Amino acid sequence: MVSRSSKRNKKGFLRKLLGFLAGLIIVLTLFVGGLVLLGCYAIANNTDNLLSKIIPYSESLTDASGNIVPASPDDIVSTLNQNASNIVSRSQGFIDSAQATTDGQTLKYTVKSSKMNGFLSHSILATNGDQIEKVADKVLESMKASGVNQPQLAVNLTDDQGKTIQTISYK
Repeated sequence: MVSRSSKRNKKGFLRKLLGFLAGLIIVLTLFVGGLVLLGCYAIANNTDNLLSKIIPYSESLTDASGNIVPASPDDIVSTLNQNASNIVSRSQGFIDSAQATTDGQTLKYTVKSSKMNGFLSHSILATNGDQIEKVADKVLESMKASGVNQPQLAVNLTDDQGKTIQTISYK
């Protein structure tokens, strides 16, 4: 004969097991969520540091009163290429090389990085897209002020083998 006390123990054991599993799932979910947030913070922090070192070079496109100074695409390419070694050194190893070229209407800026991937490039744009767009707008306005009819800016993010990860175009 089965007593009532043994039936209660089986119910109690099953409830304890389900409670333990539910608690374990909650703790693991919180842990994984924390890791994701930490990763997002690290990406945002690193891209802010990187952009703060690159963006000061865009200040040469404005005068003391904040007005856009006219600059031809060749002048902008020359300035970017002169500062390429500084940008690479200030990126703390994140950027391997940077080179600007122009065809008269379109300014192409190619940034090579062995540490860049698709996820990271999308994260950079998601966290700092507004800052990048402000710099691009300054470049385009400066080119328009110098007489270029339809200026374009293309930023090519490539890996160390030259494969394009992402191209960002501004018109």
